[in-house]
Amino acid sequence: MSPVFNFNQPLISNKSCKTISQINIDEITSNLSELTQLFKNKNIIIENKSKKTLLITPEKYDCDNDFLYIKVTLLEEKELIYQNLFILDKYYNTVAFSYLFTKYSFSKDSKKDINKFFKVLIQDLEKTINFSSIK
Repeated sequence: MSPVFNFNQPLISNKSCKTISQINIDEITSNLSELTQLFKNKNIIIENKSKKTLLITPEKYDCDNDFLYIKVTLLEEKELIYQNLFILDKYYNTVAFSYLFTKYSFSKDSKKDINKFFKVLIQDLEKTINFSSIK
C-alpha cells in the first residue's frame, strides 16, 4: 500500500479561515510518516510502487465549527476498494462520517494530536479490509 496526500485546497474566501485550514492541512502532510508507521505496526508493507494507493484528500473546512472534512479513498490500480469521509475538529478528534453525526460525537480530548485521525482511519479501514491480505 502507498499512502498519498492528495492536495486539494478547500475553497475558502475568509482569509483567517483559509489560514487555519492551511495550518491543519500542513500538519497532516508533515506527519504522514506517523501514518506509515501505524500501517507498519499492522504488518502492512508500504511501497512507492504499490498496486494499492490510499488517497487522503481535504474536501472542506467549516470555519464556523472549526471542522475539517477529509475524504479517504483506497484504490487497487483503478478499482475503488474503500472510501469514507472523516470529520476532524480543531484538536483532530475524528469521527467517520455517518448520518447520525453531531458536533457532540467527538471525543472531548483537548490535546491536539494528528495521530487521533490516523488511528480512527485505520480502525475504519479494518472494518472493511482484511489487513493481513494487503501487501
